[in-house]
Amino acid sequence: MKLLAPVALTTERRRGTSRGPSTTRHRRLLALVAAAVVAATLTAIPSHAGDTGITARAVSVRAAKLSVSAPRKVEPGDRFKVTGRVRTGVRRPVKLIDRRTRKVASTRTSNKGAFRLTATAGPVDELQRFTVVAPKYRRLKAVKKSFSVDVVAPLPEQPPPPPAPSTTVITPTEVPTAVPTEAPTTAPTVTPTGTPTSEPTITPTGEPTVTSTGTPTSEPTITPTGEPTVTPTATPTSEPTVTPTQTPTETPTETSAGDGLDSAWTGTRIVAGTGQSVQITGTVTGTDVAGRDVVVEQLYADGWHEVARTTTSTTGTFSSLIVGDWIFEAPARVRAPATASAPNASSGVVATSSVPAWTPLGPPAAWTEISSTGRWRWDPCDTITYRTNFDLAPAGAREAVDEALADIALATGLRFVYLGDTDGFPLPEAGVPAVEADAELAIAFAPDHMTTADLSGAVVGRGGFSQGERGSDAVGPVIEGTSGILIVDTEWSPSHEALVDVTRHELGHAVGLGHSSDTDQVMYPSLLGWDDWGAGDLSGLATKGRAGGCITIDAPPPYPGAARTTVVGRTLP
Repeated sequence: MKLLAPVALTTERRRGTSRGPSTTRHRRLLALVAAAVVAATLTAIPSHAGDTGITARAVSVRAAKLSVSAPRKVEPGDRFKVTGRVRTGVRRPVKLIDRRTRKVASTRTSNKGAFRLTATAGPVDELQRFTVVAPKYRRLKAVKKSFSVDVVAPLPEQPPPPPAPSTTVITPTEVPTAVPTEAPTTAPTVTPTGTPTSEPTITPTGEPTVTSTGTPTSEPTITPTGEPTVTPTATPTSEPTVTPTQTPTETPTETSAGDGLDSAWTGTRIVAGTGQSVQITGTVTGTDVAGRDVVVEQLYADGWHEVARTTTSTTGTFSSLIVGDWIFEAPARVRAPATASAPNASSGVVATSSVPAWTPLGPPAAWTEISSTGRWRWDPCDTITYRTNFDLAPAGAREAVDEALADIALATGLRFVYLGDTDGFPLPEAGVPAVEADAELAIAFAPDHMTTADLSGAVVGRGGFSQGERGSDAVGPVIEGTSGILIVDTEWSPSHEALVDVTRHELGHAVGLGHSSDTDQVMYPSLLGWDDWGAGDLSGLATKGRAGGCITIDAPPPYPGAARTTVVGRTLP
C-alpha cells in the first residue's frame, strides 16, 4: 500500500446554488473506496467536503514500474548507454526517444525485464532530454520515464607558451647592433566563455492579497451579442506600458560584442502573438568562420535553452530570429559552439521580452496553486498530446476549444499536439468509454451522468490533473502532470463567449492554477465575461510554462520491487 498525495480537479459553478453531497455522490465514493481496497495496490487519501459542499473523489490508476539508469554528464557527440528494467516478467518492446531530434532507438527487454539502449549526445552544450517508453503490450499498460543528461564541452586547452628566442652566435668580426627581444615572463591568459555563476530563481508571487467578493447569489446573465459587465476590484494606477500597434522597427538596434562573436539585436521588446520577432544579425570572428553553427539561447529558470539555430556564411555572417509566439521576459545570447579548430564564441547577454497586446487587469499576486499540498505543472520541455470529444457539445464548441488552447499557449509557451477526436470521456462512469491512453489531456463535453467528475447543480465545468509523477524543477519539488482532464457540462446553454470563457478557465486548472478571489482574473470561480488573462493569471501561468524550465523526474527507489509513487487526482471544492 502506498499513500498518495492529493490534488487536482477543480470545479466551476453557476451563480446562485450551493449543494451538499448527494446520495449518488456518496454511492460513487463508496464504490471507488471498495475498488481500492479489493485491488490493494494504491490507496487514495480520502477527502472531506469543502465549504461549497462538493465531496472529493479519487481515481485509481496503476503505478508505473520502469527504472532507468544513464550518465549524468557527457561531452558533445559522445555515445553512452541507457539501461533499465521494466518489472513485468515478460519480454516487451522498449523505445528511447531523443526529445530534441525525435530520433528513436528500440529494443526488447530480457525475460526479467532488463534492457540496454545506446544514445548520442548532441553537438552543443545543453541539458538534453530523453524519454524511455514501454508501449502498451498485450494486456500491459504503457509506461514511460523521462530523464536528462547534461552535455558539457571540455574547457579549451591553454595555448602553449611562445618559444624562447633563438641563440645568436657572435663572431669576432660581427657584433649585433640590436638588443634581442626579451622573452615574456608569463603566458597569455585565456578566459573561456562561461555560464553565469548562478541561475535565476523564480519565486512565486505569494498568496493573493485581494479580498474575495464572495460567491454570487444569482444566475449569470450571458449575453452573446453584448459586452460583459465587469466590476474590477482594483484600478490600474499607471498608464498601460504596452502599445499593441508597435512594430519591431520602433525599437532601436542594440549591439552586443562578445568573445569571438559580434551581434546586433533589433526589436528586443515585441508584442506577443502579433507576428513580431526579435531580429539578430552578426559575425563570428577568428578562424574557421564559414559554416559555423550559431545558436540563439534564452535563460529560463533552469538555465540556457536553445530557441533558434542557423549557420554562418563563408565570411562568418549570420541572421536569426526569436519568434514572439508567447509571452516572455528573458535574457538572451547568441553562441557559436566550439569546433575541432575553433573555441566556443558567445555574444553578450541582451534583455528580450514579448509582452501582451492588452493591459492585464488586477494585481499580479492574484493567483493560487491548484493544490495546497504541492505544485503541479506539465513539463514545458515536452509536448502535451490531447484528444477531444464533441459528440454532445453545443455548436461552436470546437472553435471555443481552439481559441482557449491558443490563449493558454500564448500565456505559457506550452506546446499542444492534437491527436484527433475520440469517442471516450474523461473519468467515465461504468459502461461509458474512456479516452485513449495516448492522449495526455482529454477534453470533452458531457452531462453529469456520464462521468464521475461531479457536474451536478451549479457546476458548469471541471479541469485539472488525474495523474502525475513526483519530480523537481528550478524551484524545488514538483508534481509533473501525466494525465489531465477538461470536461464541460452539456446541460446548460452558453453563448459562444461564455463557452470560450469556461474552456479557458478550465484549461487554467489543467495546467496547474487554482481559483483567484479577484474578479478581474479568468481564474475567478464564476463566469463574469473576461476578454483576456488578468495580471494575476499571467503571473501564475508564467510559473507553469516554458519560463519555469524543465522538470526532472525523481529516480525510483533502489530496492527490488518498489515503484515510484503515482499521485492520484481528486476533486477539490
